[in-house]
Amino acid sequence: MQRAQPPADPLEAMVMKALDMIDAERPADAEAICRRVLAKSPHYPHGLRALSNALFLQRKYAAAEHYATLAEQHAPPNDAFFLHALARQFRQLGPNERVSRTFRKAIAIDPAEAEYHIGLTENLLALNEFVEGATAARAGIARVPTNPDLRFNNIVATLNLGRAEEASALVDDLVTHAPKYTPALLLRSTIQHYAGLTNAAQSLADAQAYWERELPHILPLPSPPRRKPGPLRVGFLSPDLREHSVAYFIRSIIEHLDRERFVVACYMSCPQQDTVTERIRKASDIWRDVSLGTQAAVANCIRNDDIDVLVDLAGHTAGGSMFALAMKPARVHVTYLGYPGTTGLPTMDYRLVDAHTDPAGSPYDAQRHASEALVRLDPCFLCYTPPEDAPPVATRDAGSPITFGSFNAMKKTTRRTLQLWSRVLASVPGSRLYLKNSSLKNMSLREDFLARLADAGIARDRVELAPFTASTREHLTCYGNIDIALDTFPYHGTTTTCEALFMGVPVISLMGDAHVSRVGNSVLHAAGYPDWLAQSEDDYIAIAQRLAANRAALASQREQLRARMLASALCDATAMAKRFGDAIGRIARERHVL
Repeated sequence: MQRAQPPADPLEAMVMKALDMIDAERPADAEAICRRVLAKSPHYPHGLRALSNALFLQRKYAAAEHYATLAEQHAPPNDAFFLHALARQFRQLGPNERVSRTFRKAIAIDPAEAEYHIGLTENLLALNEFVEGATAARAGIARVPTNPDLRFNNIVATLNLGRAEEASALVDDLVTHAPKYTPALLLRSTIQHYAGLTNAAQSLADAQAYWERELPHILPLPSPPRRKPGPLRVGFLSPDLREHSVAYFIRSIIEHLDRERFVVACYMSCPQQDTVTERIRKASDIWRDVSLGTQAAVANCIRNDDIDVLVDLAGHTAGGSMFALAMKPARVHVTYLGYPGTTGLPTMDYRLVDAHTDPAGSPYDAQRHASEALVRLDPCFLCYTPPEDAPPVATRDAGSPITFGSFNAMKKTTRRTLQLWSRVLASVPGSRLYLKNSSLKNMSLREDFLARLADAGIARDRVELAPFTASTREHLTCYGNIDIALDTFPYHGTTTTCEALFMGVPVISLMGDAHVSRVGNSVLHAAGYPDWLAQSEDDYIAIAQRLAANRAALASQREQLRARMLASALCDATAMAKRFGDAIGRIARERHVL
């Protein structure tokens, strides 16, 4: 991509100085310079765009939006690089159609520039427009066939269409033909959670190989100073301390940890914040918004707070802070909850699981497939906190057809899952399938999904695709449309399984030999329903038939499930906080922090 030439006029020189201030993390100074530029030339597009960026970095989001819009209105003609930079600025403010439109304008001017195609596909993926994202990525590949980032984005889009097996083949090809492209290794490790086509040893090897290449380029922090006497200082680092699945499980731990033993610090790495964020903030002893900081800034913030044990809640998921963790800002690092596998990161010391998800020795030795030392929070590594405004459990019409359902993410609906569900429907004549996830608000993806269902032998007239729901309460209300929930395989649901049980719906889960395919094992044991766990596909179908054949038992279970779940280990916040705290204490002693 062609970069701007050295400044030819004083205004451009001032804007360049403002951009230097932004790079130096001095956005207020950058704003002052930009305002002087605009005082001389109110419609100078480069000054408008730079001012938008400086305002964004000061969290003045409405003003940043205003000046970005003005920059678009006064954009220089046929300047693809400016449009690309402006699209990136819009993208900071949140993914939307305007971002896509601006990238497409840049592509129309210079279709051979890979960065413009990359930006477009990234925005489409952020919008859950995966069909369009795959199409845009392939169009870019046709123009720039050697660009690995475009191939990477195409693989991500393919995975999110539920085509994990196809994505697995594509990422193998990328690793083969672009052996120096490090992100492909981590992507291949992650894809196997969904595809399940390679063994766990390969996934671990890929994750470790990724860090072997990346760590030499990361400057670690100096060793922390000697620990001061007092309670253990425990930090939680996450982009998901908001209305998000992670918050449903971590909030009660943060609220209930013994403050005589622990000081709790939370580090929020996402600018999207809400009432859940505020509740967690109030429950914290220390709260840091690190959402706009560099990875080095995040690491230094944690180090300055003198954290003893840092709990990573994201791993390799979107918005994670793995490069900050690679700098070793705390004395001990623990990964938990947000990522369902090993990180491969040498500076990640422990991973919190339980004996159901990650057994020791039988049926397989989970420790062999993890770079971290496994610590088991038995009887369950989860504690679910239901939404306080949840609707009541709905009564099902005994005369309606048996309706199976799944609310799991589209990328978990693999070919094997759909084929299994097809067998379930065939085994229960007249039954129907009700499916819901956030991706289904996109019409082209709905059509793609219906085609995949048809390929698996599931006719359209037996399927209902639920409409998008804006609130959690509306989302939970939709469980009133199903009798029996079907878990995905190999990647189980977690939040969706807990939601279904809370809304009175039994869940059938097929066990495998990896953490992702054993979470149902943990949840159903903790809730008191291990008889809904299947050891094989035939067993899965038999459980579905047994449940569907007894409408009276289904109705009775529907009435009892919520109360039984709330009284179980799955929702016992006090007990969970104690065993979590005990585990953190053991870890600290083991690493000679205490």
